Amino acid sequence: MLRDLSDAEVTGILARERMGRLSCYCCGRQFLLPVAFHTDGVGHICLDTADELWRNLLKARSRVCFEVDRLEGPAQWETVLGWGEIEADATDACPRYHVQLSSLRGFHHGPDDSA
Repeated sequence: MLRDLSDAEVTGILARERMGRLSCYCCGRQFLLPVAFHTDGVGHICLDTADELWRNLLKARSRVCFEVDRLEGPAQWETVLGWGEIEADATDACPRYHVQLSSLRGFHHGPDDSA
């Protein structure tokens, strides 16, 4: 069964998980790259990855899609998708790059345990 996650469930996944994927379009190609991340508690996904490839991609295109999964097995998983803009401005919580999400949605697939 597929169902939407509540805001609290989405927040919980983002607080627990540390690896995600970031997608952006640059130079005629679509990129999907793994990223280490953490949240700052005020709506930013802070990227803990900042190498030369990232710097070049992020200078060229700021609109991104962010995704993180929590897997319990092949037939039971949760995923969070977010869309937003990447920013290079450093903050105390995000010393490198961060994503300001404008839209966020989560899904659960598996037994209906919401009751």
